[in-house]
Amino acid sequence: MITNEQIYQLNRTITEKAFDMESDVLFDRFCLLFEILTKEEVDLIIDLTQRYSEITLIQMDKLLKIAVQNLEKNPDFQRNNRLVIAPLHVLDAPDKKETKSSHMLYYLMKGLVARGGRPFNNKNISLVENSDAFLKAINSSSNVLWVDDFIGSGKTAYDLIINNTELISKVSSDRRFIIAMVCHEVGLDKLKPVLNEVCFGEMAVRGISSHSEYSEEKKQKYLRLMLGIEEKIGVEEDYSLGVGKCEGLISLIRTPNNTFPVYWLSRKRKKRRAPFER
Repeated sequence: MITNEQIYQLNRTITEKAFDMESDVLFDRFCLLFEILTKEEVDLIIDLTQRYSEITLIQMDKLLKIAVQNLEKNPDFQRNNRLVIAPLHVLDAPDKKETKSSHMLYYLMKGLVARGGRPFNNKNISLVENSDAFLKAINSSSNVLWVDDFIGSGKTAYDLIINNTELISKVSSDRRFIIAMVCHEVGLDKLKPVLNEVCFGEMAVRGISSHSEYSEEKKQKYLRLMLGIEEKIGVEEDYSLGVGKCEGLISLIRTPNNTFPVYWLSRKRKKRRAPFER
């Protein structure tokens, strides 16, 4: 159920946020969702959407440069002259052919390195794109810089690192770095034991639990409302509140599954497409 006031608030939010998608299409997708929600649930989604971030291709270069500036401030990174740069997915299974969005950011990084600016000037740099080349390039005297567009719960990166015995034996944790456009607070905490630093352009936080303008009472109420919404749209337990309970409010080239599923989970049989479907 949606009221005239909510229609006005939704339309104003979409207009002010200037999302990349056509406004009429996005408006219709939200309205189809709102048909099965209560007034309180609709109010919550509109409120969250006012804080929703959409990272476009235009913003990627800007966020990468901010992340590089943060990397430059790290004395451990500056101290070592030997550097291996690779997309994070080089740690994945060599025969895995899935296209990764980290590759796009890796090519942007190659461009920055080629221009020779700080902090990459005067360093002996190896740029590698596959697992075999990566394992040949690393040694006990090299820093490793992995590139990824988004760090969500951090579990994927954490598992890739600790399960790579050759990496663990060659490169100590104080020589491992990740650079990302966006890092979620959950992932940042997860990766601290296995890295020197995650350098990022923008920090993402839990949309409800970490929102400073919500009282603790409101946080609990809104989490209950969101769980009720998820039950209506058929969210599986592993994805509830976003993978890792990240409560994400973000889309990049794709919407990460750490974002609240109400924004990305579509139901084709019910002819309902999510606002920012994956």
